[in-house]
Amino acid sequence: MTDLISIILPVYNCDQWLTNTIKSVQKQTYSNFELICVDDGSTDHSLEIIKRIMASDHRIKLICEENLGACYARNNGVSYARGSYIAFLDGDDLYAPDFLQANYDAIKKYKADVSMVNIIQNDGTNEFLWRDIKVMGNNTEVFNEYAEGNICNRVWNKLYRSELVKKVPFPEDQQYVEDAQWTPRIMEEVNRMVRIPKGYYHYIIHQGSLTHRNSRDSKWKKRLTEYVGNVLEGNTVILKYTTSKDGRQKSYGIP
Repeated sequence: MTDLISIILPVYNCDQWLTNTIKSVQKQTYSNFELICVDDGSTDHSLEIIKRIMASDHRIKLICEENLGACYARNNGVSYARGSYIAFLDGDDLYAPDFLQANYDAIKKYKADVSMVNIIQNDGTNEFLWRDIKVMGNNTEVFNEYAEGNICNRVWNKLYRSELVKKVPFPEDQQYVEDAQWTPRIMEEVNRMVRIPKGYYHYIIHQGSLTHRNSRDSKWKKRLTEYVGNVLEGNTVILKYTTSKDGRQKSYGIP
């Protein structure tokens, strides 16, 4: 028997892409999953799309909430998750067909708490130049790799043992780049991790996305301040554990 995997999908006004996002989950070669869609008060057709698709697929679940942000939606989804493992997905991105299988096989083979895959960019190339499978056998090795820039903050290119995620809630007062502080905190709970060089997660950047907005936009400036705060908080955790002198100097300028 294979383990149940819970996939948490926060949804907010992404009806342009949502059908393809959900289909990428339905096409997974690893079929023992539940997809928990958390509608975060969408005002477009996102909710209709979810209801239509879930009518013919019992693996898709729906939670509706008022608009409280992605962190609250993720925490809400995690609270309903029944799987032994948890993965995340954004409403405009795509899983490669073997995203779940590749992560699950790696976790089982290397007895890891977390598996991480490379990220496929818009042009089809991998974001990171990882060459080989890397197994980090203890907490110190995990944070040394982190300090040297070999672990990314993104929450959604990983598969986690569910008990780890349930220990570390997302910061609900944060709305932008919250993963910069959440991922280091989850890594505090990790004893063994595996990194896969091949890309299995399609990160889609759209025109007009938040990261491309005018820097003079007042909301952008507020979120940029939030971003800096989250990065600093995350870096504090990393520096607490890393013993890598090269990593400390390279990433943070600390001897």
